[in-house]
Amino acid sequence: MIFGFLKSKQKIKTDAKQNPPEKLRVLVAYSSESLSMLAMPKILNALKTRPFFEIITASEEKIFSTFDHKNFFDIWDGGLQLLKRHNGEVLIRVCSANDFVRVYFQAPQMYQSDKIPFFSLSNSLLMPMDYFKGDQIPLQICALIFGILIVLAKKESDFYQAELKKILHVLSRNKMPENTPSAFLPHILNLLALIYMKVYGQAFCQKDAKLILSFLKSGFKNAGKDDLVLQGNLYACLGQMYQTTLNDQKADSLVLLKRGIESYKKALKYFNRYVFMYDYGRLNLVLSNLYFHFYHLTDDTQALRDAIAYLKNAEQVFTFSGHPFLWAVIEDKLGKYLSDLGAKSASKEIAAMAVEYLKNKQKVYTKEYAPDMWAQTEADIGAIYDHLGREYFNAGLLDKALSCYESALEVFRALNQTPKAKELENTIARTTDVFHYHNRF
Repeated sequence: MIFGFLKSKQKIKTDAKQNPPEKLRVLVAYSSESLSMLAMPKILNALKTRPFFEIITASEEKIFSTFDHKNFFDIWDGGLQLLKRHNGEVLIRVCSANDFVRVYFQAPQMYQSDKIPFFSLSNSLLMPMDYFKGDQIPLQICALIFGILIVLAKKESDFYQAELKKILHVLSRNKMPENTPSAFLPHILNLLALIYMKVYGQAFCQKDAKLILSFLKSGFKNAGKDDLVLQGNLYACLGQMYQTTLNDQKADSLVLLKRGIESYKKALKYFNRYVFMYDYGRLNLVLSNLYFHFYHLTDDTQALRDAIAYLKNAEQVFTFSGHPFLWAVIEDKLGKYLSDLGAKSASKEIAAMAVEYLKNKQKVYTKEYAPDMWAQTEADIGAIYDHLGREYFNAGLLDKALSCYESALEVFRALNQTPKAKELENTIARTTDVFHYHNRF
């Protein structure tokens, strides 16, 4: 397998004159008790060749050279403390044993988003020690590390997007280092696929999907049967590939959705709630999104129920106390999904649950903190009461709907959001007519 994969596709202008934006603060951690000092100088020298990196170094008492359930939270919590202490955007941990070097990557908010590509803490880069016996690390591996840092830091400026394209251009012109044993390929190819999806995700086509699929097939072929975490990451990457390939053609989208769901479910088998909690939570969140997409295309009620079930699994991980803003997103989706289910099944109980979830969202996005979002959620709650009032000929529920609408309208007017205010005024007028009609009986 080679890196030279883009020769027919890659026609990138790499000489665009742009001023570098703010630097990316990269924190490099190492353990003085390990052999990581052998790799550290060369990794630091490679990072210093890029002027947009601001490099910070820190020693850590212990860095694990293998990744399993015994040390996930040790690695995660220790990394968060280091990033906070040194005000870093991305953390690199360098550790080594006799014949390999492992690099872990971590960012403070890496589990707060399901936007593709998403990374796991366990997406480490495993490299043979031979890479570090020369004067410099192989150019291709340096480019791979640079790309991971930019993607993980969520640098979206034109400057950094151009840098990512330059990185793929470098990889397209160079073969895999000759001294790369097959056991190391899955780690490299998995990360390469994630970078590729970031660069070409907006214009992803069938040709791109076939390329990523070839990466991952080679990864699965060379992955050790006992390396369960790696296999889970490969399946998660495969799911992202199918999700990135989704298009507006219903038939194709249904096939891709089914394949994406199947891949994420396989990944989920390797990341259970009690061992890899955050991976488990995010995979459930992603599966919920895909099932809801499937429901949207097919009107399949079971898909909607599945979307709700996976979302509730995610809710158990991303709680109000630990992850308030992601929790609010989950509560909002649960409210809307349950509202749809309540309408389809004509269930007052499900509709009442939907209202409670939307009210939970308002605990984070309060009227004082985020008046616009609070008002929109209040209007959404009003819409649920409105539907129930009409469905069950209940003036009391319609009165609740009008109360919510009026509260939201007051905020929209105060914020000078005229279009939203006018739309809500029309809704209030229609609901008021229905309310007066019901009160006649």
